[in-house]
Amino acid sequence: MKTLSPAELARRVELMLARPDATRRDLEQLCAAARALGSHAVCVCGSQVELARSLLEDSEVTVTGLVGFPFGAADADAKRYETEVAIDHGAHEIETVLNVGRLKDGDHHCVLRELRDIAEAADERHVKVILEMSLLTPEEARRACELALESGVHCVCTGTGL
Repeated sequence: MKTLSPAELARRVELMLARPDATRRDLEQLCAAARALGSHAVCVCGSQVELARSLLEDSEVTVTGLVGFPFGAADADAKRYETEVAIDHGAHEIETVLNVGRLKDGDHHCVLRELRDIAEAADERHVKVILEMSLLTPEEARRACELALESGVHCVCTGTGL
C-alpha cells in the first residue's frame, strides 16, 4: 500500500457544512480552511453553492452541492430541480441522499428513476449517492448499490454523518 504525502491526503478530503444555522461567516471559514488544506471539495447546501463557488473561484477546491440532504425523502422532482439549481449556481459535483423509505418499500423503479434524473440533471458532473447504512439490511445495501451502478451515479457514500 502506497503511503500518501500530506498534500496527497488533503486532495482526498472533503469538508462539509450542512448545519441549518450555518452563516456566511461559517462558509467563509470553511472555504478558507479547504483552500489552506488543499482539500478536494467543500460540500454545501444549495443556498450556499453560489457563494462557495465565488469564494473558491481561483483555487482547485471543488464545490459539491448537497441534494435531498439530510434525509433523502424529498420528492424525486424536487431533487432533480435542486440538482439543476446547484449546477446553475456553479456546483462542480452533486451529492444526494438515497430515498431509504422507497428502497425499503421495494419501489426500486422509483429509486432508479430518481437517481437517473439526478445524474442527468447534473449534466455530466460527478454524482455521489449517500446510503444511510445504519438503516439498511445487507440485502437492501446490496440492492441500493446495484441501483446506483445502473443509474449512472459515480460514487456511493456510507452515510450523512448526522
